[in-house]
Amino acid sequence: MNAYDKEIGGRTRSDVWKHFQRVIINEEIKSQCNYCKKLLAGKSTNGTSTMKQHLNRCPKRRLVGDIRQMFIKPDLKGVLSSGPYDEKKGREKLGKMIIMHDYPLSMVEHSGFKDFTNTIQPLFKCPSRNTLKNDIMRIYSEERDKVMSLIENIDSSRVAITTDMWTSSNQKRGFMAVTAHFIDKSWTLHSKILRYDKYFLT
Repeated sequence: MNAYDKEIGGRTRSDVWKHFQRVIINEEIKSQCNYCKKLLAGKSTNGTSTMKQHLNRCPKRRLVGDIRQMFIKPDLKGVLSSGPYDEKKGREKLGKMIIMHDYPLSMVEHSGFKDFTNTIQPLFKCPSRNTLKNDIMRIYSEERDKVMSLIENIDSSRVAITTDMWTSSNQKRGFMAVTAHFIDKSWTLHSKILRYDKYFLT
């Protein structure tokens, strides 16, 4: 193995090398931009500052970045179209999924879940369990305010309250829900959970 082979095969620790590759041009080692194919000095002794500067102003890289900010989504009729990537919306959907299926908050710290989300959308930054908890409490507050606003605007001011209790024998847990039922101005029946409690069976 000659000096060039050793240099090409050497480890590149900086993240900037995700956007460049080492090539040999006229027996000289160069770093080639993956986007515009421009050649820069590529020896390890040259450092990475020049590559970082080029990366920040590379027009083709910015174009690719804009494209990566877009994703395909279906509309209400199932027709696919492109739209901007919205991380806030993704975190909201994640929080609602945790609420709906009663998943543990630690789920977001599992390596398998992180690998899955990174495969589906590399731009999504998986939140910590504390951040997720804050997101869920925000969702709860928003939904509570919506329900209270609906009830306050009922003309008849009549609300039927029901309770429902059930147990999960395999988990030795009991559950109770308090639900409000009412009809709005357009004669649409609504059923909204006002309280949900979980307790352990003895």
